[in-house]
Amino acid sequence: MNEVSVIKRRNAPETKLKILVAAQQLFAEKGYAKTGLRDIAKLAGVTSALPVRYFNTKAGIFEAALAHALELGFLLSNEKKDFGKRLVETVLDKGRPITVPAMIALSIGDEESAAISSRFAKHNIIQPIAQWLGPPRATARASAILMLSTAFIIYNRHIIIDDSLSKSSGVAKWLENSAQMIVDGDEEMMKLFLRLRPPK
Repeated sequence: MNEVSVIKRRNAPETKLKILVAAQQLFAEKGYAKTGLRDIAKLAGVTSALPVRYFNTKAGIFEAALAHALELGFLLSNEKKDFGKRLVETVLDKGRPITVPAMIALSIGDEESAAISSRFAKHNIIQPIAQWLGPPRATARASAILMLSTAFIIYNRHIIIDDSLSKSSGVAKWLENSAQMIVDGDEEMMKLFLRLRPPK
């Protein structure tokens, strides 16, 4: 009886996904500068050549990992009147991985990754939110939402001291109200965050 050797074929989409998930985890925990291609390959359970084969460079993996991790659709697909509440519920849902803010924050120590993060935030976060918001001052309002939500996410996901304070503290309610007021175009909130001069 002849033995037939079975060649295990690589599933390219599955392999790419493993690499992206591993990269997101490492970039969010260690930062861009301290994450190597071999680290990503090892965590993904693939050979060290595959990350470069699929994404060319570490910068390519970083940008693809940011794009893959970003979830704006569910926040922007619903009515504007509940945005603040949806935002806070999303951040407090520990079952939902949110890695983009940490990846961006930890990229600032490296010139290449900082430039990628800046470009990514502008084109993939601020511009879509601004388009969804509409006038007045949509880009400034979108930037304010990004600033507030990033700080809240970093605190709640990475440096929180007491997990019970997340939901019970007034900070969650403050973010909900502040984000909602920015979405609604509240003039007082916009003056506070955007440093606008009072109308003459």
